[in-house]
Amino acid sequence: ALPICWGPYWWCPIYPFDVEYHHVFGNPIPTTKTDHPTQEDIDRVHKQYVAELERIFEKYKAQFGYPEATLHVC
Repeated sequence: ALPICWGPYWWCPIYPFDVEYHHVFGNPIPTTKTDHPTQEDIDRVHKQYVAELERIFEKYKAQFGYPEATLHVC
């Protein structure tokens, strides 16, 4: 997904505010394209996605100033 920035200038809404942005990327999750995925297929990929999200959160939270933070995935 492409993030959309909103900035301080009305004439240039994509000009971002003067703050630092940090991005981290997780490992790719292999999937197989199917026209009719089963609920089990969806649950399996979702479980992998959440596990990778939790892994990168734990790895980088202290580096970005939140060493005691807890991630809650609903």
